[in-house]
Amino acid sequence: MKKVTISLETVVLGAGVAGLVAGFYEKNSTIIGMKPLGQLDLPFTPGPRLIQYNLHTARFVKDVMMGSENSSYTAVTKKAKIGYEENGIVSDIYSDEFKEKYSELTRGKNRTKTSSYMSEGRESVRHIVFVDQNGEEVEESYKFLFKEVLRQLRINNALIEQKVIAIDVTNNTVETEHYIYKYKKLISTLHIDIFRKLLIHNSHLNHVLDMMYMTNKFDLKNKNFWKCTHNKQDLYLKKSYDYIYSVDGIHSRRTFFKDYVVLEVLDKNIAESLIGREIQLQINDVPLQMKYSFEDIHTLLAAPSNIEFIGRYAEWNHKIKLNEVLNKVYARK
Repeated sequence: MKKVTISLETVVLGAGVAGLVAGFYEKNSTIIGMKPLGQLDLPFTPGPRLIQYNLHTARFVKDVMMGSENSSYTAVTKKAKIGYEENGIVSDIYSDEFKEKYSELTRGKNRTKTSSYMSEGRESVRHIVFVDQNGEEVEESYKFLFKEVLRQLRINNALIEQKVIAIDVTNNTVETEHYIYKYKKLISTLHIDIFRKLLIHNSHLNHVLDMMYMTNKFDLKNKNFWKCTHNKQDLYLKKSYDYIYSVDGIHSRRTFFKDYVVLEVLDKNIAESLIGREIQLQINDVPLQMKYSFEDIHTLLAAPSNIEFIGRYAEWNHKIKLNEVLNKVYARK
């Protein structure tokens, strides 16, 4: 049976953070994606997810909360304190040697620039959190914000939860398991290799992406995250720090939450080294860390002018976080 073709103004592929931001601001847009919230919908938050305060994020929070039905929450700013652990000692500062060790430990390469990892080497991060009428802080404010974005998009019927099975940029169509959607503009927030696998009928784009794939440009390094009970050291350190980077070889980062700690574990076989902690949940072999990065994926691909790539994995650029996505979206307005 032939599928029905539906015409849309703008199609946003992917319903993770970048897709939700793009769909929230792009007029007459429709998001198509099977997993709303993306990595935010994991069983637990795998590390610090902060709404880092700046003009872009402040505007975004204001815009989202203006449409919220829940007026009992207020956005405020606070500082997240960052620590650096080496040889069992945690401090507010780090050395160039620490940066080199951390890069080698987590990325397998020696570099000292911290512009896109290790919180850019800062001692603290000013960020936005939500508090209720009693002054109680929402522990996962980042997820709280995007769940509200998702709620509003669903109310406006701006989200189609269907699996994309083909992308035809020559004929401007996106095919799902149920329909074919014809678009005027396409915004992809999909992992670039998923985009490659779904792409049809464009020999140039297929060729360029296939060459990148064959030369291992889309390789990812797996990470492991363990949710554990606090040990005595955690309970002491969480009074001074929100999260700590480490080069001591057991875990590369630990993030403190109210009732538990999340470890970014380097070796899955180190349970005996957790010292006084009990493992509650594990998320292992998560392919997150890029081994390569591009500065301008659209130019590199020579993609059609009515296609835009937004987001870390769509643009294949490890520097891109929420602020960079907002900057790109606001630049069009």
